[in-house]
Amino acid sequence: MTSTDEQTSDLAEFSVAVGASAGGLEALERLFSSIPADLPMAFIVAQHLSPDHKSMMVELLAKRTKLTVAEAYDGAPLTKGTVYSVPPHANVVVSGGRLRLAGRAPPHSLNLPIDQLMLSLAQSYGERAIGIVLSGTGSDGRDGAIAIKAAGGTVFVQDPATASFDGMPREAIRTGVVDAILPAEEIARELERVGSDGKLLATLAHGAEPNEAFEHLVREVRGAIGFDLGFYKRSTLLRRLERRINAVGATSLEDYLPILEEDRDEARHLVAEMLINVTAFFRDRDVFDALEAVHLPDLRGHVGSEPMRVWVAGCATGEEAYSYAMLLAERNVEFKLFGTDIDDDALARATSGLYSEGDMAGVSPERRERFFVRREGAYEVDRELRKRVVFASHNVLADPPFTRVNMVSCRNLLIYLTPEAQRRAIDAFSFALRPEGLLVLGTSEVLGVRYDEFKTIDSHLKIFGRREGRRMGPTPVAPRLQAHAGPPVSTPSDEDQVTTAALRILTDRVAEAAVLVNEQMRLVRVYGNAGGLLQLSVGEPSLDVVSLLPESLRAVANVALHRAFAKTEEIALLAPEASSPVSTLRAIPFSLRSTGVRHALLVFESRGRSVEPSGERDEGHVAALERELHSARQSLQAAVEELETSNEELQATNEELLASNEELQATNEELQSVNEELHTVNVEHQARISELSETNADLDNLLNSTPVATLFLDEKLRVRRFNPAVNALFPLVETDRGRPLAHFTSELLAVPLAEGLESVLARAQAFEREVETGGGQRYWMRAVPHIGSQRRVCGVVLTFSNITSLHESKESQALLQGLIDVLPSNVAVLDDGGVIRFVNAAWIDFARANGGVGTSVGASYLEACHNVPEIRTALQAVLGGQRGFFECEFPCHSPQQKRWFLMHVQRTRDGRHTVVAHTDVTAARRGDMAAS
Repeated sequence: MTSTDEQTSDLAEFSVAVGASAGGLEALERLFSSIPADLPMAFIVAQHLSPDHKSMMVELLAKRTKLTVAEAYDGAPLTKGTVYSVPPHANVVVSGGRLRLAGRAPPHSLNLPIDQLMLSLAQSYGERAIGIVLSGTGSDGRDGAIAIKAAGGTVFVQDPATASFDGMPREAIRTGVVDAILPAEEIARELERVGSDGKLLATLAHGAEPNEAFEHLVREVRGAIGFDLGFYKRSTLLRRLERRINAVGATSLEDYLPILEEDRDEARHLVAEMLINVTAFFRDRDVFDALEAVHLPDLRGHVGSEPMRVWVAGCATGEEAYSYAMLLAERNVEFKLFGTDIDDDALARATSGLYSEGDMAGVSPERRERFFVRREGAYEVDRELRKRVVFASHNVLADPPFTRVNMVSCRNLLIYLTPEAQRRAIDAFSFALRPEGLLVLGTSEVLGVRYDEFKTIDSHLKIFGRREGRRMGPTPVAPRLQAHAGPPVSTPSDEDQVTTAALRILTDRVAEAAVLVNEQMRLVRVYGNAGGLLQLSVGEPSLDVVSLLPESLRAVANVALHRAFAKTEEIALLAPEASSPVSTLRAIPFSLRSTGVRHALLVFESRGRSVEPSGERDEGHVAALERELHSARQSLQAAVEELETSNEELQATNEELLASNEELQATNEELQSVNEELHTVNVEHQARISELSETNADLDNLLNSTPVATLFLDEKLRVRRFNPAVNALFPLVETDRGRPLAHFTSELLAVPLAEGLESVLARAQAFEREVETGGGQRYWMRAVPHIGSQRRVCGVVLTFSNITSLHESKESQALLQGLIDVLPSNVAVLDDGGVIRFVNAAWIDFARANGGVGTSVGASYLEACHNVPEIRTALQAVLGGQRGFFECEFPCHSPQQKRWFLMHVQRTRDGRHTVVAHTDVTAARRGDMAAS
């Protein structure tokens, strides 16, 4: 294998972005301590760090994991089994399988390193991207999680209950794209599962066209239970399909299809795997706060006195539907709420209205008290509220939509659908909504091609308003197992129905000039000779019916139409001028049952037909009324002008306040980011302090346990630290730290201590000598320079080693030497190897007289007697412990004369040495020879 092949084989198959902030160090340690080293994954850890802070993350994590830990650098390949820590001075993105350092956000703007990393990871790795959001504050990681999920990747979030700070985990959970919410150590086990999967994704995810087996699967499920898997994004479908394949023990899609055909329940299990029931009470609090404070009151103004109709599509287990119901009930609004889903199990739970303590996390105590009843550790929705919420099984893509709806909420569905399915769903919502109705989508969803039918009310919270105009019908979907149908039957349009209804009213009730107007007071159609009354003004033409009428009729027409629409009843008012051909203006409101769109017919009744009794008009009274009306018009005009001026000033002030609010919000986000960075730095410092404390404790225990008296002095020879052994020489207590050593008396005799210590500081060289105390104790004093962190001398380390016993041993040895030197015998002490360790003076003289063999300590006595095998063998037996002693006589030929010696070899009692003694027996030997 070439080096290039080896490098390629080391690259990670999956890339994991791990985001953590405040309180994240503990979560990171728990996560990585549970991850095995053989996963085909590379990990990039992004945190909120101050650019001026030196991160210790590499050192801290390396102690807790089997993985390789390194700091990220520009161009680093994503190697499996490696954890890359993002440096404090830069952000990191992924491009082409390598890490790239990116600049941080400007100093006074919000830095989001986790989002930036995850967004790049989603683009580079797609379905092989994994995002993990751990403890932290703020919302960093939310957009990144959405991007990874949209690319087909996997998102894990730390359980907020186990996080030191739950802001980031909760923000990620609110997106509805999270695959699992687990403690950090359990996320590690999920990563093992993901690392072992992927075969199906590898074969199907990159195909240009679905293969035959995949199409067969879609047809089989559609035929079995009428559910079309083709509406789901392919990456989402494949990942959940693979889970079912693994669950039933199959190894491929081809092996799974026979199981699906034989077991009809398997189709339901597969569809259940596709249904993502991620919801919560008041999920994404900002959306509900905005609806409660602004949008629902405004919508109520458009609804009028009719009950408000709300449709929650994809309601799952009902928490979101009940959240809207609580908001409306708190405002005393009459409403009817429809919650729909295709998951029958989820709908059954929603209908029961029973939720656990954990489900109630987003519900305030006040709302729990008002809208829930406590039932054996759980909470049940109050009966009155439940009666106003209807749950039903409904497929947004296949079933007819609701009608005359004032608000549609769909916050956990579109993100998983294909663009075509999203378009069909938006068409259904558009058809269902009344003009000015609200469409509330999830923060990760968009309107797509149907955007022109809606106006944006809040781009951040994804709240849109239905535009006035003709409604688009829902896009028909392919039939699901239905019989052949005949040709489509054309139905009259909304406009044709309105026209027909208006003509019928004219025919039945009046035969006068009239105009048809919509609820926005715009002209729709002209009837009879009403065209003679209408006038076009100079400038841009307008269809506003009031501006088209003569000035004498404008005020009356305006009042009549507003009253008619407000009261939904017929209004008739007299014309103000007697000279006008019109005596009465009659506004007749009506609406269609099929659409709920409201219109009004404004009828101009000619002279001779009036709502007043016939009779002669009081000219004086009319003139007075006209003068009064003229005066009121002038006053009204002045008031309108003043109101417009005030409105402009208020608008300018409001814009300034909005700008200030945005600046304050940006400043608050910056402060929050700085606070997170400081918290992260503080955690690292605490970890380092803990290590230093442990090291300091080890040092204290070492100093306290050693018999060597040790003193640490600073550069001014003041006491910094000492151990208990010092008390034998200096009378020091803990409160003496910081005092000069010269202030204390010492047991040492005539020692120039101060001069020696000054020399150590000046020359940075050690100083040592033997010293003695008044009590007769002897010490070896050693002073060495104390080198600080800046590599300079910042003090002295002074040690005293007690050598009194050593001196006593030397004295004893000298005494012993003197005693054996007076012995006439030659004495030597051998070790177990036969090496001479100790001799007396007679032995040295004997050795010199015989050629110097065995003279010095350290020579081998065995070699000296190699020419006498009997003695060598006996000596070896004593040295080896086989014999305790032996004696023999041997002659020795010195240059002077022949001499005889008696050799005595004896093992010492402790068994550690052997004593050899040569006694001169020459005289006795010669006497015996002479006698013989």
